[in-house]
Amino acid sequence: MNKKGESILAMFITITIVIIVGLVLLQASAPNVATITTTQSIANRTYTWPANGANLTLEGQATSGLIAINSTGNISITSPNYTVSNYVLSNGALISRLTVNAVSSYSNQPVNISYTYEPYGYATNGGTRAITGLVLIFTSLAILVVAFLLLRESDVFDIFKG
Repeated sequence: MNKKGESILAMFITITIVIIVGLVLLQASAPNVATITTTQSIANRTYTWPANGANLTLEGQATSGLIAINSTGNISITSPNYTVSNYVLSNGALISRLTVNAVSSYSNQPVNISYTYEPYGYATNGGTRAITGLVLIFTSLAILVVAFLLLRESDVFDIFKG
């Protein structure tokens, strides 16, 4: 093989490796974007209602739209009966905690609770959530630009000139 052919082959191998590594890194980070930017919902998860003054740890770091329903009588438990504290630091992690405020007949009873929550690691800042998608787009563009520049530098396009 001649020197030009060897250099073109070496550059193709380099470009292939750069693209594969870039795509693997991109693919590894892409699923985390959904966790960082999207709230989750839970419908009718059964919990045991705690006693007065006791806490119940809910899913995620913050909740919204909390609705608690007694699973046996379909009776709504209204918000004066409980307090939800978001972003509570517990064992080094942020959690959402429900504290029972009033003595109720629901203590130690199964209760269905539906709510929307921010998963662990959710970006609370709207600007951060907006930029996260752009990071993936610009990373993809950077992989393409690097591949194109390596191709251009290797004189691969000279093959097509004849």
